[in-house]
Amino acid sequence: RIIWNQATICITKTYLKKNKFVGWAENIGGGYDLFCLIYAKNFLELEEFMNNLTEKFPDSIKSYDIFYVISQYFYSYKFLGNPNNILKYSSVEKEEKINELDRKIINNIISNSMVPALSLEDKIGKSYKTIINRIKDLERRRIILGHRVFFNSDSERFFILISYNEYSKNKEESFMNYLENHKYVTQAVRQIGKFPMQFQIRAKNSKDAQEIIVDMRNKFDFIENFEIIPLFDL
Repeated sequence: RIIWNQATICITKTYLKKNKFVGWAENIGGGYDLFCLIYAKNFLELEEFMNNLTEKFPDSIKSYDIFYVISQYFYSYKFLGNPNNILKYSSVEKEEKINELDRKIINNIISNSMVPALSLEDKIGKSYKTIINRIKDLERRRIILGHRVFFNSDSERFFILISYNEYSKNKEESFMNYLENHKYVTQAVRQIGKFPMQFQIRAKNSKDAQEIIVDMRNKFDFIENFEIIPLFDL
């Protein structure tokens, strides 16, 4: 989470969109201005990213928090009546190597996973059958974990940050199972930092989001504090 100098925020947004370490970034409400997902092989790469960012925009960053992701869970949009399928990513996944063909395929489907393989033949220089077989291999090796649709909706999106007053593995697993089956929870993250849990919900408005979280806190008394953060487009 980052607090920006508002005078330079448009310039820094453009920089983040093009940065090779940034997988996702979004404007947020509350005490911070931006939420940014950074992919780094290790803490040295993370330090490299932060050093480059602060050197390029020395007067832009007022403050920031860093959370280290342990595992991330993407749930189906259950509020649309979909069955609950789960995509899970862990920071301890087995490392897999990819070659130039793999990289070309991933780069061409990363923003639109529904693009027909036949239309990629000229761009990639391989037959559609080869492309399909290679995608299946990438899925088998868990390099490609799945697909996710993003869409406009009347509901608003909120990030919820949770801290515990008492931790146990059983309690966390019980809470994770609850989130997995909650109608309005669309993803969850276990992490290391000030808040060991974050998740995203869909709600009509901030009042509705507050009611959802208060109900969770009443069900799970080990929840100590929470922050409700509205998400905006970057």
